[in-house]
Amino acid sequence: MTGAALTRSKCSPWQRLRVGAVGLTVGVASLCGAAAQAVSADSALSVAAPAPVLPAAKQLPPADSTPASPNYVRVGDTVFVSGRLAEWFGKLLSQFPHPDDASALQEDALHPERRVRHIVLVNALGRPERTLGIDLLAPRLAGRPLITTVIGRCDVFCNRLFLAGTQRHFGQTLPGQDSWIDIRPPIDLETERLENRWPEKQIEALTRFRPELKTYAPRWLDALRQTQDDSGGLRIYLQRPAQFCPSATQPCQTFPDMTARAMGLVTQPDPVPVALPPTLAIASPDAPWPPFFNPE
Repeated sequence: MTGAALTRSKCSPWQRLRVGAVGLTVGVASLCGAAAQAVSADSALSVAAPAPVLPAAKQLPPADSTPASPNYVRVGDTVFVSGRLAEWFGKLLSQFPHPDDASALQEDALHPERRVRHIVLVNALGRPERTLGIDLLAPRLAGRPLITTVIGRCDVFCNRLFLAGTQRHFGQTLPGQDSWIDIRPPIDLETERLENRWPEKQIEALTRFRPELKTYAPRWLDALRQTQDDSGGLRIYLQRPAQFCPSATQPCQTFPDMTARAMGLVTQPDPVPVALPPTLAIASPDAPWPPFFNPE
């Protein structure tokens, strides 16, 4: 061989070609086992080097890597939820690191752009678990600025989550439906019946983030004790007087002084409209009970 010499190492997927003084490494598995060929000095030897393969850039996990759900939609730093607690609570919980989880807290500190800053509750209808629901979220939300917005019905666990917001709004009304907060006994997990044996415990959960609301606790306690079935309860509107009905078949009572605005339930006295994502499945205010999410 003159001029150019072609040598080959032992048979392997990666072969070494030597062209003059320049060494090129080319992955050609088909050369394995083939005879080395002589190339004359007068012939043009052309070796096409493969395009360089750059190592993939380290991809950061998305801000929300939970499975898509029509009842849970995240857009930027805002989470929209609708329907029963079972359909969205686990996904929402995963967005807030627990204070005992050092690695999650570090990740949260490194990437503040991933934080949820606004929760929009659209006909959010959740009965609390044995821990009263908010017990699981309370330590994760402590010290975090958070906007909570109610659109439509906000039932049981929803009202506790709403009160955890440092800014609390009522959004726009839905077609043919007002917006309100329900205060009523939860549903027992095992019996699936209204559970009002410990109304004081329910009030404590309601006022945990807003102790100033304890002024209304005596009337809230009465409402819990007098509610007869899941069609009854106390409804609190933004501007309309609150309404208490023991059940759908019983006469109702109104409380003119008990509005979300007058009680300080909201930090904005007027509705604050929110654009709802088209992918959010807005539940009926009377959505049926699904299998219950129990994190214990």
